[in-house]
Formats: sequence, C-alpha cells, structure tokens
Amino acid sequence: LLTLGARNCVRAGYTLVPELYDIPLSFHPKRGQIEGNLDIVRRLGHDAPFSEPRIFFSQEDAEHATALLPDLAQNPDRPRIAFVTQNSGGQPNRWSDERFQQVITQLTQKTNAIPIFFGTSADASAINTLRQALSHTGVSLAGRTTIPQLAAALAQCDLVISLDTGTFHVARAVELPGVVIAPAWQSPLEWLPVDHPQYRVLRGPSIAAPPPDYWIEEVTVEQVINAATDMLNSFPPDAAARAARIRRSLAPNTLRQ
Repeated sequence: LLTLGARNCVRAGYTLVPELYDIPLSFHPKRGQIEGNLDIVRRLGHDAPFSEPRIFFSQEDAEHATALLPDLAQNPDRPRIAFVTQNSGGQPNRWSDERFQQVITQLTQKTNAIPIFFGTSADASAINTLRQALSHTGVSLAGRTTIPQLAAALAQCDLVISLDTGTFHVARAVELPGVVIAPAWQSPLEWLPVDHPQYRVLRGPSIAAPPPDYWIEEVTVEQVINAATDMLNSFPPDAAARAARIRRSLAPNTLRQ
C-alpha cells in the first residue's frame, strides 16, 4: 500500500523484504484477513475499527432474485435454507453428497424448510445429481445470478449451510446467519467469523496439511443438524427479518422514488 502526501510517499504493508518498506508488517493468521488489512491503516495513524464485510445490490438485483424464486412468495412462513454444496475444486474442501442429502432431508422434514441451492454454472450438474436423491428437491440457482443478484437472493433466505467458499462470504456480507463446514487444515481465524453469534463454524482438530484424499469427514451430519437447529431457534425465520436484511443491503443510489 502506497500513501501519497503533498511531499512524500510511504510504502506500508506485508512483506518478506522489510528493508524495502517504510512500515513493514508481518501477517499473523490468528488476526484474520480483515484485521490484517485494517492493521495497515492503523499503522498509518488512522482509526480503523473492525466491521463485517458488506455487499450492496440494486433494487433491480433484488427484483431479479425475487423473480427467480416465485414459489417463495406463496410460502412466506416456511423457512428458507440456502445450501452451498460444491466448492471450486482448487483446494481439498469437500463434504460428501450423501451427508448433505441426509442433512437436507432431516431439516426439511423437521422444519418444513424450502432448500435453495447456490453455485456456479459449473456446479449445476453436480447440484442436480444431489437433488435427485431428495424427496423435496427445492430450487437451484446455480449459474443463474451475477454476484449482486446472488447477494440479493441470499438475503431472502433465513439460513445458509455452506462449505468454506466464496458464496458463504457473500452470504456473510448480507448478514445472513449461517453454518460453515470448514476444513481442518486451514485456520478458521484467517477467513471465517469465529465466535460470531450469527455463525457456527464446524471443523475437526487442526492438521498441518491435508492428505491427498482429504475430505471433511470429521464433521458429522448430527453436528450440522444441531448447529442449524440452534441457529433457526436463535434467528427464527421471519418475513420482516428478510425484508430488513434486503433493505440494509440496497445501494442507496438505486432506490426508486
């Protein structure tokens, strides 16, 4: 990060060659990425309190998301649970389809929830295969949204159950409560909202590196169901809460008069 003043330039940031920087910093994973970035600003003498990441979308994005979910308008009292079952494939960060199917089946039977699946167009086939084994197949929006439209659709849900993926971070950025199934090889403190009342981060004992055939088998179906039930009790599904979440995430300059 370079800061420019009237007469000088200051180079500040994280580096392995501190002699090249005026203000060198060393990254500490336990501080987290958000705090780490804010530390640069703090070292430059500015007050930078922690805040949650946010994504804002337009009124048109919100209307597009609503149009993708027509059945939800007819069932406003049923819980809406977002599921993110696929990852990018770049890192060993998977949970089995069979376990997701058990979670979805038990939660829909227990709560009468509508499952809504999110992912990219590349995820659509795998998501549809997973859905075929369900008695309530729900709705898939895989590959059908831009990022702002994705944010708007997630804001209309009541809970997200997700792998540690970019889609979860979009859900977090619209203040949607969630349960995260996280890998044991990565510090949860670096990217995830540990000890935040709106989230449950589920993972096993830490390991230094994943084996070649690693998947997150240390997190059980029962753990996910219990965490999801706890979150639904703490943040009950509510049309007013969804509307408030959408309202807080609307970009002010896109509102119609």
